Amino acid sequence: HERACRRLFLEACKLTREEGAGPKPLTIFDKKSNGNLVVSSLGDGAYVLTGGGEGERLAQRRRAVSAGLVKLGDMVATDLDTGRMAFSCGKSHDGLVGLLLGRALNVRGAERDQQLSAARGQLLAPSAQRQ
Repeated sequence: HERACRRLFLEACKLTREEGAGPKPLTIFDKKSNGNLVVSSLGDGAYVLTGGGEGERLAQRRRAVSAGLVKLGDMVATDLDTGRMAFSCGKSHDGLVGLLLGRALNVRGAERDQQLSAARGQLLAPSAQRQ
């Protein structure tokens, strides 16, 4: 899970000594759906995302956040409409999923951070730089 490990490293680098490192919960409040989103392990590396709230807005958020977890964690989408995904290795990674859950709410922002971190310290010719 190379991509997920990169994200884990970036998140660890942002921590201060006072914050300390540790597992994050598999529950997070989502402002857009106005409820808690909960990731539950189904065993064998499979997870399901459920949430508070109701209606089409919740279904959209469940798909979006599930897709974010799949992308950030190198997971396999088994059924994004119901929030089901899995790790291809068949092992549970609750700590990693807890960490990625906060970033999966805004996967575009997480990817932008990752690209910026990767570009730091690299010298590019003027013709290769974005304008």
